[in-house]
Amino acid sequence: MLKLKLSLFNYCGLVIFRFCNPIATQERMKSENNRNDNPLKMQQLEEGGLFVLPDQLCSSRRADFFRRGNIIIGFYTTVAMTSKHGHDLLTKHETEGKLKPDTQIKIDMNPDGGIILTNYGLFKKQYTVAGRHLTNQVFLMLYGNFEAYFSDLVLDALIQMGSISNPIKSTITIMTASKWRAKFDRINQKLGIGKQLGRAALISKFKDVEMGFLGDLCQDPVDFLEKMADFRHRLVHSSGRVDQDFKATYPKAGLSVGQILSLPFGLPIPLQLFYSHLTDIMDQAFAKKFGWNRKLLSIQQLT
Repeated sequence: MLKLKLSLFNYCGLVIFRFCNPIATQERMKSENNRNDNPLKMQQLEEGGLFVLPDQLCSSRRADFFRRGNIIIGFYTTVAMTSKHGHDLLTKHETEGKLKPDTQIKIDMNPDGGIILTNYGLFKKQYTVAGRHLTNQVFLMLYGNFEAYFSDLVLDALIQMGSISNPIKSTITIMTASKWRAKFDRINQKLGIGKQLGRAALISKFKDVEMGFLGDLCQDPVDFLEKMADFRHRLVHSSGRVDQDFKATYPKAGLSVGQILSLPFGLPIPLQLFYSHLTDIMDQAFAKKFGWNRKLLSIQQLT
């Protein structure tokens, strides 16, 4: 069985999103009052092997969400793999004395990117932070993918209702609510979803998922999502550094004003699982309300 734990916390100047999946024994499960250690119902590919999401019931919009997510995660892992192989090769050359700090390196970015001229010492310096910058960008892409899914659901629902003169404008109004809780409240009120996406229902659905952000525990996935939105805002619209307000909001994190906000390598994988669980709940609620068809799909094959 798996135990899903999502935690953003401070470590050596980094903001980290951790996904833990230790295998739990039956005895341990009983000692934790029958806690569900596999809330996403993930399946093991083989004995002692990796766990993956099982086939999922998906509306056409949720299928699109997974298809885009797979492309994003595929991009991330492909760059990671090729970067690792390239790093190993360069390290080998450095060990053999073929590369030194002042060794000139020319990188051809043609046909449209020109040529980059640097040296190995500077290249190594840039490489040490490249993983974090890449992770920051993929974090933004996955957040945007979830936003797109949310917007698509709302737009489809408003169009189907037929009583809204300008469904696109109404969707934008809902999506530009200042907080995620306000977004959920607006769709409950305007679309009549009811309690399925209310605070109590969502907390219940995430009761076996441990969530935390910079020392603060989260019980409500929408609260956790709002913290993601704030972090995104600081990456995109701010300097990407800790300010006094951010430091005061999370006193347990030990942050310093001016500290660069960066995410650790590997974060996008558990983050996508968080979004997957949330979209499952949302998809079911919208499909039930509006009679949408959902098909059982193999997520790994949506590319």
